[in-house]
Amino acid sequence: MKKVILCSDVELEASASIALLAQSSAIDLLGVVASAGRVSAEEASANAQHVLQKTGRDIPVLRGSLDAIIADLDPLRKNWEPAPGLNHGKTLRNVSLGDPREHSGKCGVIWMIDTLMRSPEKVTLLMLGPLTDLALTLKVQPDIAAHIEEVVIVGGGYRQTDVSAAAEFNIHYDPEAAAIVFASPLPKTVIPLDCAHSALLKEKDLQKALSGSVAGILAMESLCRLFQRHKSVDEGASGLPFPMLLGAVYLFDPLVLGPTIPYRVDVDYSGGYAYGQTVFDTRRIFDNYNCLVSFSTCKKKLVECLRRLAEG
Repeated sequence: MKKVILCSDVELEASASIALLAQSSAIDLLGVVASAGRVSAEEASANAQHVLQKTGRDIPVLRGSLDAIIADLDPLRKNWEPAPGLNHGKTLRNVSLGDPREHSGKCGVIWMIDTLMRSPEKVTLLMLGPLTDLALTLKVQPDIAAHIEEVVIVGGGYRQTDVSAAAEFNIHYDPEAAAIVFASPLPKTVIPLDCAHSALLKEKDLQKALSGSVAGILAMESLCRLFQRHKSVDEGASGLPFPMLLGAVYLFDPLVLGPTIPYRVDVDYSGGYAYGQTVFDTRRIFDNYNCLVSFSTCKKKLVECLRRLAEG
C-alpha cells in the first residue's frame, strides 16, 4: 500500500480526488495539508474535512500556508485575480463545499516534517496546489528528502496555460516556492496542464467511470458543480481537463501517463509577462535533469483507471 500525503488548496476537483484516494485500498492517505490558493486556507481545510467526513475515514486535515512565501512583500500580488478576459482562470475560484470547521491546531509544515521523519517507509507527496508548504518544509528540514519516495507535482504548462498567456495557476501563485522545489534533489514527476488537455473529459465520461461506487458518487458531487460553473461561462462543450484527477489516478496506476521523459524544469519569477511560467528544456540543451515529465495521457486508459480507483 502506497503511503501518501496530499497537499492542496482544496476546491472542487481536489475534493473529488481526495474522495477517491481516501477510499482506495491501494492508497494509505496519511493526511491532507490544506493551504491557500484558489480558495483560502480556511476554506480549503473546510472542504477537505467536508469530503473526508462523508467518506467516514479518520484522516487528519492540517492547515497549511495562508499565502505565498513572499506575497506580502509585493502589493501587486495581494488579492490576486485572473487577468481580464481569462474566463477559465476565473472559474477556478470555486466556492467552498462546507462551512469552516475546527482544524487541527498543528501547523501543516511541522506535521509533514514529523510524519516524514518518523515514517518507517518512504512517503509519496501528491501536490495538487501551490508548492508553498513543500518549499517551506524543505527550508526547515532538508533531511526529509531521504524519506520521500516521489513528489508528484500537478502543475505548470508547456503549450497549455490557464491563469495567463505564460503560466498555470499552481506555479504562478507562488513561483518562488516552485523554484525551490524544482531545484531540490527530490525525485519529482510533473503532470502539466498539457497532459490533462490531451484527454478532455465530458460529464458523461465521468458518470460512466464513477457512478458505480460510493467514492465515485462522492467525487461526482464536486465534479458536477465544476461542470455547472464552466457551463455558466460557455466552456467545456468539448470536455474539460482534469489534472488533479489525473494526479490521483497516477498514484493508483503510473501507466496512465504517456512517456515520462527527464527534463530540466525551471520557473520564471522575475516578473513581467512570463511571470510564473514553467520552463521545460524540451530541446535538452542541459543535461542536469531535475524532473520526469509527461505531456500526454490516453483518455480511454484514464477513464478505466478512474473506474478502478473508485471501486477501491
